[in-house]
Amino acid sequence: MSIDIIKTIGELDKLELDIYIGKRSPEILENQEGGLLKVLRALPATTCLALNGPPIDQAIYDLCVELRGEHENIVALRRLTISKLLQLYAGPGHNRLTVLPSGIYVGEPEDLSNCWDFEKGEMKPNQQILYSINSFGTRAMYLAFKEFDKILRAFQQPLS
Repeated sequence: MSIDIIKTIGELDKLELDIYIGKRSPEILENQEGGLLKVLRALPATTCLALNGPPIDQAIYDLCVELRGEHENIVALRRLTISKLLQLYAGPGHNRLTVLPSGIYVGEPEDLSNCWDFEKGEMKPNQQILYSINSFGTRAMYLAFKEFDKILRAFQQPLS
């Protein structure tokens, strides 16, 4: 059986983003569709920069440098990211980074959900982002999860 990890991560990104912005209920994590995401959310997460320099805002780049390394899990990483963003920016639009299973992206979660085509890596046509930021949609960091490939295979095995 062939496993398309890239497609699976993309689907997990979409599900995580939908839960995060309230389009889907967190209760989905308790059924088969959300089971893999629930497991993934519990795994230790390691981050590394996806950029060689700061084509994004310098403050955002510096924050990403600070976030490099191991984290308890993706939820803890999101909380840490948001708390650090709140120290940098006040008011609406402070959440300028979005933590997803495939990485940390530049932009508000709602803007990314509504305006960014992750498959094409570009803006969706005729969309306007609410909170403008340099390099919107850029993946600033990659995330890796320990044992993810083994867990993914286990989830894709047919039930006996």
